[in-house]
Amino acid sequence: MRPAVLLLLTSLAACAPELENASAPGGVLVIAIDSLRADHVSCYGYDRATTPTLDALAAEGVRFERAWSAAPAILPSNAALLSGCDPRVAQRVLPPDVQGTTLSYWSLPREAPHLAQELLAHGYSTAAFVDHPQLGPALGLARGFEEFHGAPRSGDAGTRRPSPEELAERFSLWAGGRARDESWFAFLHFGELEGLGQDPVEPWEHRFAPRAGLDAVPPVGDGDHVFHALPRSRWSGGSRTLGEHEASYDGAIARIDAAIGVCLDSLRRGGRLLDTTVVLCGTRGISFGESGLIGDSGTLCESDLRVPLVIRPAVGRRFEPGAARLAVASLVDVAPTVLSLCGIPVPPDMQGLSLVPALSDAAARPRSLAFASCALFEGWAAFGEDVAFEQSEPWKAQSELLVRSWYGGSPPAVPQPRVVLSRRVAGEARAPLEPAALDESLAREVRAAHERWDAQVETLRSRLHPSDWNRARD
Repeated sequence: MRPAVLLLLTSLAACAPELENASAPGGVLVIAIDSLRADHVSCYGYDRATTPTLDALAAEGVRFERAWSAAPAILPSNAALLSGCDPRVAQRVLPPDVQGTTLSYWSLPREAPHLAQELLAHGYSTAAFVDHPQLGPALGLARGFEEFHGAPRSGDAGTRRPSPEELAERFSLWAGGRARDESWFAFLHFGELEGLGQDPVEPWEHRFAPRAGLDAVPPVGDGDHVFHALPRSRWSGGSRTLGEHEASYDGAIARIDAAIGVCLDSLRRGGRLLDTTVVLCGTRGISFGESGLIGDSGTLCESDLRVPLVIRPAVGRRFEPGAARLAVASLVDVAPTVLSLCGIPVPPDMQGLSLVPALSDAAARPRSLAFASCALFEGWAAFGEDVAFEQSEPWKAQSELLVRSWYGGSPPAVPQPRVVLSRRVAGEARAPLEPAALDESLAREVRAAHERWDAQVETLRSRLHPSDWNRARD
């Protein structure tokens, strides 16, 4: 165990190497699927055929079995994905007397690295196709995109979010208009899964039958986020069982997978697919009771943070097709990996590490720990290859309702931090993490590694954020 512990701590500050044969320009397509947990994807061992397109892509590329989101929420996870930085770099701390809004709390600083901006600066045409109203230009996420096809804000009269099929059509039309010698980058974000089947569409809604073991109807909570109950925002107005919610979720995955197939087919018909690097990932998971949440995300556990990550490099890049990698990966690694595959220098402020070495070498371990934060309560988690460590403070949650639903009433007079060590069953690569006895020596080493990571984050925040918290944003 001791060599493994040392391995966890050795590569956090390593430089991201570039791929030796990364030179020829081409297309880059990054597909982000919100609320997609890895264990509901067929090629990750799921027992339902939810993702035939993703499975085929994994067979042509490299699948990372130990990929983790940097945050269990939509804004910070996408900020981490596009910036290659810890999501807290995009988080603003408001004065205690200020009532915050989404636009106040989150803003990717102007000087922070951004994948689209780097590619644009190196001659790539750039476009984003986004279906969630929170992922708009006001938060700095649109920086570097020449075209940003976003979603209308919730509540706007006569408007609706684009469907997966519409996103696929918009991307296909844009990609089809690129010249053959043009380098391009497109970012697609699918957020259909977050709704948990609130707007059912056939044949996807009833594609899978509910599991008999999940036939209980969950209680409905009073808030948008609540422990041990279905959030009010996820309630469809009927008495749906947990099995029906899960089956609807799996059907929505299949629908998005089909839309992604349309995108890839359009590239294939235009003779562009082989020249395109494709990265597909989940941005966070969703829980069906495993973490105390039902139909929601926001904890630091495996169901909310373990996501699929598949990288299929363009032709001419060195990799092992169809390989599965146990190397730890984080969403912050996507941006530096794409830049390395394109032969573009990785900005020094990107905290992520290039996964390029792991594409061709099963023994490569670009990073040893992946960190996550920005949960519904204060705290952080660290994930190694077969171990996870969580330290959190549930009494410091976003609302009194969350605190009371966690404790089943008022918190203790002197609450204690929640410290959980989990391990994967030895020899079972896809076994879930299980609670284990706390190893104090390992805990000290992981805490020390997190302190170093935290120091990097605070250094970036203090340098990149303006001193005036109310300064106008992009």
